[in-house]
Amino acid sequence: MDSFVDQMIGKMMSKEYLYPAVKEIKDKFPEFLKKSEGKSSEAEMKQYQQQYKCFEDLCEVFEKEGDTADANKKIIDLMQKMQSYGPPPKEIMSGLLPGVQFDKEGMPSLPGMGSGGAGGAGEECTIM
Repeated sequence: MDSFVDQMIGKMMSKEYLYPAVKEIKDKFPEFLKKSEGKSSEAEMKQYQQQYKCFEDLCEVFEKEGDTADANKKIIDLMQKMQSYGPPPKEIMSGLLPGVQFDKEGMPSLPGMGSGGAGGAGEECTIM
């Protein structure tokens, strides 16, 4: 089972699937940062700049190293680092996922699913 999960994660982290979205987000960041200057707090701007740096680094790994085991490790490390800075700005993400709304924390809120797509409003999982 582990090998199947590893294969799925590997496929999801491949340049073919991940790079186009990462590049699009990276390309939207400079304009967002410029528009946010003076409107966002210093802490928010620092967070946005750190996120942008992670997207730049991800693109660099994809462009220079492709789909190698070493590149995959770097990609996973960068994704974990980026996650520590919180979700990317909803102003950037909203254009990537048509029809998906974002809550005040920047998490996707899918119709009928609540915030973060997990039932929302404190509801328990109804699958089990």
